[in-house]
Amino acid sequence: MFRIVICDEKKESSDFLTGCINRIIKGLSVNKETEFFRVKPEILIDYKIRDEYTYLFFLDVIYSNTTGIDIARKIREQRKRAFIVFVTAHVELLYMLVNQNIMPSGFISKPQMKMI
Repeated sequence: MFRIVICDEKKESSDFLTGCINRIIKGLSVNKETEFFRVKPEILIDYKIRDEYTYLFFLDVIYSNTTGIDIARKIREQRKRAFIVFVTAHVELLYMLVNQNIMPSGFISKPQMKMI
């Protein structure tokens, strides 16, 4: 089973990203057991990753009480092979991610997300 976890404090960004991902999945032959979860950063920091799932996390870089970098570190402690994509309007901060040994799978700029 595939779990897609979207963590964004702004509902409109989360809704938009969910819609984009759904459109992409419909065009692919992806396992029908794909699950979406929208979670708040404070919940995700203590999230328990289960072995039977493949995870794809979409994280913002900055939240009001933590950072996506902190959350990504917690994810990496539990699952080295989880997919992590950072989605942010703060593209100037992306250089920090490269130096954190988080090994993200990708980056999406929120302004460019509107073109998807």
